[in-house]
Amino acid sequence: MAETRDGAGDALAASGGLWLGASVGHHDSAASDEPLIHLERVGKIESAALTLPQQEYSLYYNGYADSTLWPLFHYRLDLVQHRSEFLHAYGRSMRALPRRSHDCYQAMMT
Repeated sequence: MAETRDGAGDALAASGGLWLGASVGHHDSAASDEPLIHLERVGKIESAALTLPQQEYSLYYNGYADSTLWPLFHYRLDLVQHRSEFLHAYGRSMRALPRRSHDCYQAMMT
């Protein structure tokens, strides 16, 4: 996890805690169709980053986040590209995060 200097990053750095989120990378979907969790500790912050298969990453991150949400939240409606497969990939990714995080938590507690 890269060191951050924002409200959440500063709060976690000061008090410690767990950051859950999606990784900025992807993995070879031929190796596994399951998202992977990458654990890292930086100072007092424990991070668990979900790494998606390449196809899911492309649809969720490049598609939904960059082509739908970013232009929408920056008032660039002329750039919004919404496709149903973007939204479905986002849903699959968000459902995978708690499931894989739970697996990760169980492994950490044993």
